[in-house]
Amino acid sequence: MRDSDQITADFSTLTQHATMTVDGYLRTAIASIDEALGKGYAAAHPDLVAAYIAAAASDCNAAVTAKVNSAALREIGHSVMALSTAMDRISDSIDGISAAMEE
Repeated sequence: MRDSDQITADFSTLTQHATMTVDGYLRTAIASIDEALGKGYAAAHPDLVAAYIAAAASDCNAAVTAKVNSAALREIGHSVMALSTAMDRISDSIDGISAAMEE
């Protein structure tokens, strides 16, 4: 797995980043909603702001999960191929021993 596919932060750092991320989502939600629907609309419709934040968080979660899972699946695929190669070699060795014993 590449270093960029791994999450190496400790829980304290992840918690701090989560707070900063939500703050960014909140600011972006208010700005985007007010830009699209008029100044003050976000303040008057906190449910819309909450839905915006939930959608942004869900999208981020899906992207991170896909990235980490795809890297893990690549590693599993490489391991399965290595195991298959090793099993082929063992089979070839057994065939060789069997042939030698028949002689």
